[in-house]
Amino acid sequence: MRLTATAVSDIGRVRKTNQDSVGCFDDLSLFLLSDGMGGLRDGEIASRLAIDVIRDKVAQGTNGSVAVPDDSGVLRAAIARANESILAEGEQRGDVAGGRSRIGATIVALRLSPEAGRAVWAHVGDSRLYRYRDGALTLLTADHTVAGAAYRDVADIPLDLPHTNMLVQALGVSRDIEPTLGADDVRAGDLFLLCSDGVSGLVEPGVIARELGRDAAVEEKAASLIRHALDASGRDNASVVLVQILGD
Repeated sequence: MRLTATAVSDIGRVRKTNQDSVGCFDDLSLFLLSDGMGGLRDGEIASRLAIDVIRDKVAQGTNGSVAVPDDSGVLRAAIARANESILAEGEQRGDVAGGRSRIGATIVALRLSPEAGRAVWAHVGDSRLYRYRDGALTLLTADHTVAGAAYRDVADIPLDLPHTNMLVQALGVSRDIEPTLGADDVRAGDLFLLCSDGVSGLVEPGVIARELGRDAAVEEKAASLIRHALDASGRDNASVVLVQILGD
């Protein structure tokens, strides 16, 4: 199987900066989305660090291979390294009294091996991963919020899981983080959506499913989801990464 992917990030209609960062690394079959937290440029720095560090760590950990025996372990180690980097950046940006700049970021990471027919993912925070398969939309990640805690270890996460913006875990906030990991087989036609809460918090699940089910290229579907987020108020940065598994 082959895959096609695209990424779009928009500042929205209200924010003065775009604190989301996205990454499509086809050579590693690695797809990332991070939503930064903190004042002004701090959030941008945190989310960009998350993307860059995870990409580099995955590349080092797998020697560039997209088919490795322990993708979950590679993602876990990469996210831990990103957390350390953001913590260090916050300490470096701290005030003269020894305080720490309050920067942080969410992360959702997807690693695909179409040859092996497997997908592995990991997340910290409330950026989400969905899968659209055979006309049905599934939420694969339970937010690291109080509302999401009840669904952390269950198979069926409700599509209407509320957005609270009250994170219990994020990169750069604590030295002790525990990414939630998942894995499943992939099928031809599967469409994976990574998105920030500027999309999932503003666009109804039914609209997301309808757009993903359209007979259109991934670029057109991604642009349409961003338009829906902007039309719904655009009060936050809006970002999506779309990855579709193609047949042989």
